[in-house]
Amino acid sequence: MDASPHAVLVAICEKYDTVDEPVGPTQIATAVGTTPRQVRPILKSLRRTEFVAETAEGYRPTIT
Repeated sequence: MDASPHAVLVAICEKYDTVDEPVGPTQIATAVGTTPRQVRPILKSLRRTEFVAETAEGYRPTIT
């Protein structure tokens, strides 16, 4: 199943709010029902648009 950028962003926000830590691609992919391989290009796009920030531990939402 292909995930939309919106679904990925919502999953990141929800997981981050729950655990208060950056979220990894595997956790995000599981939350949206796809694979980490399919999520990575979406994460790259969300980083470019500054909706998420990448850390050593994973991804977190930005204030944007």
